[in-house]
Order: sequence, then C-alpha cells, then structure tokens
Amino acid sequence: MKLTSICLISFLFFATASACFDAGNPALQSIQPTSIETVHPLPTITITPNPIQPPTLTISPTPYYPGLIIFPKITTKYYDIQGSTREQLLDEMRLKGPIAGIDHEHSIAAMEYDILYTWPGRGTAGCDVTKGEIWYSLKVYAPRWLPPPNAPAELIDAWIVFMENVKAHEEDHIELVREYFKMTLDAITVATSCSEAWDIADGLEKDLYRAQLKYDRDAEPTIFR
Repeated sequence: MKLTSICLISFLFFATASACFDAGNPALQSIQPTSIETVHPLPTITITPNPIQPPTLTISPTPYYPGLIIFPKITTKYYDIQGSTREQLLDEMRLKGPIAGIDHEHSIAAMEYDILYTWPGRGTAGCDVTKGEIWYSLKVYAPRWLPPPNAPAELIDAWIVFMENVKAHEEDHIELVREYFKMTLDAITVATSCSEAWDIADGLEKDLYRAQLKYDRDAEPTIFR
C-alpha cells in the first residue's frame, strides 16, 4: 500500500521517472523529492453578457407651416417670420420680404425669372439658326410662418386665406413667363439668321417685362385681413 502511494507521487510530479521506488529498501527511502509543486485551481471566469443597445431614434415632428406656398418643379425660397398678431406678421414681411418691383421695396412675395437664349457663332457666316438654344428658369420667394402656441385659430385661418391669394398672384406671373416663352419659340422659327432670331427673342423678353409690370399695376391688391 505504501509502495503504491510513492509510485503514484512519482508519476504525478516527475515526468521523467520510469520506475517506482521500493518503499522497503532503506537506501531508496532517503531519496525524496526536494519540492512539491502546488497545483492551484483554475480561476472561475464569469462572462457577463453585454448586449448591444440599439440606437435611440429621435424623430422630430414636422413643423406645421399653414398656407405654405409650394410650386411643383419650381425652386421656392422662404423667409421666416414670427408673430402672434396680424400687425406683427405684417411688420415682419415689410422688414424681411424680397425687394422687387420698380420701386425696389420689400414685397410679400416675388417671382424671379430668366429667359435665356444663345446662338453659337452669332454674327458670323457659319452660325446655324437651327442650332440655337433657349430656355427659362423660375424662382419664387415667399414668407413662411410657424404659429406660436398662443396664436389664435382665427389668425391662422386668415393667414391661410392670405397665402392662397398670394400664391394665385404669383401663379399669374409664372403663367406670363410660360406664355411669352412659347411665343418666343414660335417666333424664332421664322427667323432667317441667328441675328434675326436673337433680336426677336430680345424684343419679346422686353415685352414680357412690361407685361409683368402691367399685371402688378392692374391686379387687385393682396390684403391680409
């Protein structure tokens, strides 16, 4: 029983041992290991899951701009106004509105247009009147109001009606541009030279400008009631 015990220790702690010691041999009993390695248990590792939290998605409510003027396929630039009374809104528009018209004063809204045309080589014998290019661009400037919490419902309703009238006014200006653009396209088809086509387009552009001024003079004033 003792021999078995020594043989077991030799196997465990001395990897090069090939035989067991005889516990009954006095000569061999004096051979003892000088040290014994202490075996430490492996530490216990606790894995705490760290779930990835999904990002918090914050969705801001879309501001409500009553009566906002929108023209499909036309660039519209807005200037923001503040106020909770009719007088405050009018003062804001007088202060911030676009400068337009022959008086160069602040307007409630404005429509900006360009009719552009070119005939490469105009004035030379090589100019081809059928190779000309003509196009137009439109841009609208309009007020934008975000009612404060204390804005009366009657004021919001009046503002919506007011903006509908403003939009109708600017739509008439836009229609004039489209009408004169079509007139220009039709007129230049009879031109026999690039210079003649240019003069026709230039004359109609000046006619359009006068027509826009006349419309503003004759139109009913847009009133915020």
